[in-house]
Amino acid sequence: MQVLISFCNSNNIEQSNLLLLNVFTNEKKWIKIKNKNNGFTGIAQDDDFIYALYQSAEPGIVIFEKKTLRIVLEKELPELKDPHSVLTNKDKIYIVSTGTDQVLEYCFSKENKEIIFKKVLWFPKKSSQQKDSYHINSIFIENKDIFISAFGLKKNERWSSAKNGFIFNISTNKEIIDSIYHPHSIIAKNKKIYYCESTSKSVKENHKTIIKLDSGYTRGLEIKERYLFLGTSSGRKNSKSSGLINNPADIGELVSDCRLLMFRKSFFGKYKKIKEFDFSQEHEEIYDIRIIY
Repeated sequence: MQVLISFCNSNNIEQSNLLLLNVFTNEKKWIKIKNKNNGFTGIAQDDDFIYALYQSAEPGIVIFEKKTLRIVLEKELPELKDPHSVLTNKDKIYIVSTGTDQVLEYCFSKENKEIIFKKVLWFPKKSSQQKDSYHINSIFIENKDIFISAFGLKKNERWSSAKNGFIFNISTNKEIIDSIYHPHSIIAKNKKIYYCESTSKSVKENHKTIIKLDSGYTRGLEIKERYLFLGTSSGRKNSKSSGLINNPADIGELVSDCRLLMFRKSFFGKYKKIKEFDFSQEHEEIYDIRIIY
């Protein structure tokens, strides 16, 4: 089973931040692109291609052939500011421009290998669309409904004060779940919503906690059949008593933790960790995870 992992917010622009990992043989293939970057955030895929967002002063997208990993397009997208997540649906690509509180719609021609900006698909009603006020960070489609997750508004200058995160169906304009402390990595499946509540070091199914870790800012989630893959990132601890881990961008003691955890669901419906891969020596943060094949 091959899993693609993106690592974000790297200080080393020479470092490779996209990894294809065989979780059974432990074989690793680090993928590099031409543009110097500070890491990758969102990953998406369809039958033919893999799509990955890269971080830089001029962020953009790189598109690979799925079978060969050959790069077919590497392009800066000037409409984007701090992109976090990407979604594909037929010839359309939807990208979360976190720095402007927007979901942007693009058209991708598989034949000509061209991507064209179409429109701003959605933004929160009260957003100025000029800065990151809500921290929209993941996007997912189930049937025809598109869902996003966001931290919600801060109470002060720190993201640790944004405690009323939410998951929103932008197709129906309805909030699905609220009061989440830093949601990430949503998956909608069989009328259930799976997501990371990063600060509480957990994974939830709707309102139910299905995985609770002792350490790590949980972000990056993938589920296939009985397997669940979860990423952990280094985070900030500013209170020993709360047990919470805050966003790495916040203040506080940095707690190093960068792992890929592999779980298998038992016949009783509980997830048991069966394997883990530690990347803490080279990286601090995982952003996204996708099972490729």
